[in-house]
Amino acid sequence: MRHSWDEMCQLFAVLSRFAKPSDEDGIEIYFTMKHDVVKKSKKMTKLVDIVRKHKGNLNGSSNIKLCLDRILKPYEQNLIAQKEYRAAHAVSASSDDQKPLTVYILTNGLWNGRADPTDSIRDMVSVLEQCHCRSSQVGIQFIGFGNDEAALARLDHYDDDLGLSMFVFRNFLMQRS
Repeated sequence: MRHSWDEMCQLFAVLSRFAKPSDEDGIEIYFTMKHDVVKKSKKMTKLVDIVRKHKGNLNGSSNIKLCLDRILKPYEQNLIAQKEYRAAHAVSASSDDQKPLTVYILTNGLWNGRADPTDSIRDMVSVLEQCHCRSSQVGIQFIGFGNDEAALARLDHYDDDLGLSMFVFRNFLMQRS
């Protein structure tokens, strides 16, 4: 990812500016190389600087599953808790009480086999269906960098081959020429 870092930072700056109005409490950034690093801010310039400076921390292996689970599992638990509350109190309110979640995964797709996020994505879709959520409740976008054919094929797999019923996961590929 190091060779695409500057391009990724430029895209992150654009995405963060689009996302800012939708996230009043600030945008969170998770890094897959350092699983304990989570940064949150309402200031986009600060977030872009954090991402730019993280280029020096790209050693080691990336575990997208672990990182995605850190984001999705608490969200799933909140959706289930809201559904149970509504059922116990005969409240007809929808699951719209939970703020929608959008996850942008900026990646080169080079993960080891144990880091496959397929089960994490399927679990999220299952909870969304169980809780009768709208398809727009959660969005996961894989944004690919680089030109490794196997890695890009892996990202295509998340786009086309998961067999998910009502939810579509899109995969944006940006290849270096």
